[in-house]
Amino acid sequence: MSLMDVNAPPTSAIVGTIAVGAAARGVAWRGDGGALAVGTGDGRVVWIDPRMLSSSSSGGSVLYTTAAHSDGGETLNPKP
Repeated sequence: MSLMDVNAPPTSAIVGTIAVGAAARGVAWRGDGGALAVGTGDGRVVWIDPRMLSSSSSGGSVLYTTAAHSDGGETLNPKP
């Protein structure tokens, strides 16, 4: 998935990219830009801090991943 700045010139519009592990099915975000939730086709929600994205590396931007379609909705791969 790629995030873009719609106010930037076309040559520098991509803010960063991140692999969410499956097809992205839905996206929701906080108005202040502090969090982005991406629902995936395999039933997970990947929580991202878009302020931590860069065009070269996105590993530090994933806050945590939740299993949205499992019993109890446990958290997977939490960041410390």
